[in-house]
Amino acid sequence: RTCMLQSKMMGFVTGRVWLLTSRSTVGCEPRRVYNFGGLKRGECVLVGLGMVGSCVEEWRAMPGSAVDEAVDQIRWNADGLVPAIAQQFDDGEVLMMAWMNEESMRETLVTGRVCYYSRSRGRLWRKGETSGQVQRLRSFTWDCDGDTVLLQVDQLGVACHTGRRTCFYNEIRESGVHETHDVLMDPNELYSTSAKKS
Repeated sequence: RTCMLQSKMMGFVTGRVWLLTSRSTVGCEPRRVYNFGGLKRGECVLVGLGMVGSCVEEWRAMPGSAVDEAVDQIRWNADGLVPAIAQQFDDGEVLMMAWMNEESMRETLVTGRVCYYSRSRGRLWRKGETSGQVQRLRSFTWDCDGDTVLLQVDQLGVACHTGRRTCFYNEIRESGVHETHDVLMDPNELYSTSAKKS
């Protein structure tokens, strides 16, 4: 498991990589963190905030009462769906946006494997079920209005059905629109004809 600062977003320059061996200090298995000069062995950087002393843990199944409480706070749209943004937990890269219904949200919170709802197929879509590019949940939060959820995930392989790491690869610049990410995997190897992304 890896815990690091989102250096691209925070603007820091990474230094040495420490291998943490003190299980009691961080309450988890040995892991790597980026050392920015002030970290000591056994300390950990809080993802995205640059604070020492916390890590993003592997997901643990939520009890039914907690799941019920979370579901009740989501503002589902007229179709019973809510947009879900997936973000790589350790470097902050935004990977994709998809939809969840209540059933997929409950399954995600209990199993820790991210499950969406495919509008085109009209059924649950367990990320990676056809491509092998699975997402493992690390944290689940929602915004102040309760109408958008943010999943911090550990993405195996690529997130986009085009074979790119992220679905957000189109960027506008003064010279026009540019693609910021290369294709890493042949889409034909990821998906069969009957398993297109919704």
